[in-house]
Amino acid sequence: MPHPIDPRLSRRAILGAAGAALAASFGAPLAAAWQEQAGELDMRAIPSTGEKIPSIGLGTSNVFDIDTDNTGDAEQRKQTIQAFLDNGGTVVDSSPMYRRSEEVIGKLSTELGNNDKLWIATKVWTSRGEDPAEQMTNSMKLLGREGGKIELMQVHNLVEIEKNLPLIQEWKEKGTFRYIGITSSNRRVIPELTEYAQGKGGVKLDFIQLPYNVQMRDSAERLLPACKDNGVATMINVPFGSGRLLGGLLQRPLPDHAKGYASSWAQALLKFILANDAVTVIIPGTSNPRHVADNCGAMKGRLPTQEEIQQLIEEVES
Repeated sequence: MPHPIDPRLSRRAILGAAGAALAASFGAPLAAAWQEQAGELDMRAIPSTGEKIPSIGLGTSNVFDIDTDNTGDAEQRKQTIQAFLDNGGTVVDSSPMYRRSEEVIGKLSTELGNNDKLWIATKVWTSRGEDPAEQMTNSMKLLGREGGKIELMQVHNLVEIEKNLPLIQEWKEKGTFRYIGITSSNRRVIPELTEYAQGKGGVKLDFIQLPYNVQMRDSAERLLPACKDNGVATMINVPFGSGRLLGGLLQRPLPDHAKGYASSWAQALLKFILANDAVTVIIPGTSNPRHVADNCGAMKGRLPTQEEIQQLIEEVES
């Protein structure tokens, strides 16, 4: 799966000098902005257990692939992790495919002393001949969970699924993983994901990670309903269209019809997704503390009505 375009680039152009004041403005103002929004934090239940998790998570592909010896980059990611937690988030998604992202999340969250507050999802992604058990053990070490547990292990992009899905099920039964799932961000495999939601392979999935956004609505036709009907939680990737969707919209002001439920384009796009009750959690990727706080703001306040959803679709497609 190709690395998504970094959404920071688009938003940074809009926010102008905000990045220069990042360090000075980080901390209480970010948390306060969330606290000022009306309503309860949106927590959604995982069907297989009833455990509730925050509906906005954090994706790490590309944006957490850094050299931690670069103190400026490392400090910014630390601030992002802390802002994410301060604003109600816990779910962090990574993968061995994302180069150094697992290591960066594990190292920086351990240094911050909040690794145990993260709800970590990662993946097994092996080519033929590679040892998935070795890779998963290494992921746990990198993520700061050596000897502990990973909340969610997923088969990345359905790679080697016939071998890897039964294996992660075995590890779940031993208590190493709380949940197991499969992933793809490719709309072409939505029919196959739907089959797995309906029980293909004979392994009961806890999660399916899938693509869904205001422009890419294919999953709403059969896949999301199949997950809801079969008690499978959903983790939504590419909510901003790998940065392209959000980047284009940021050139326009937020329309009046969206201001009743969102204070930014990012929140409007995320709330469009959250309006589907088959959605459990969304994982927008960012390494900017202000952006992660803005994203988490989508967990507050009301969701759009059906009329507002249609207006947003028409706005985006105009």
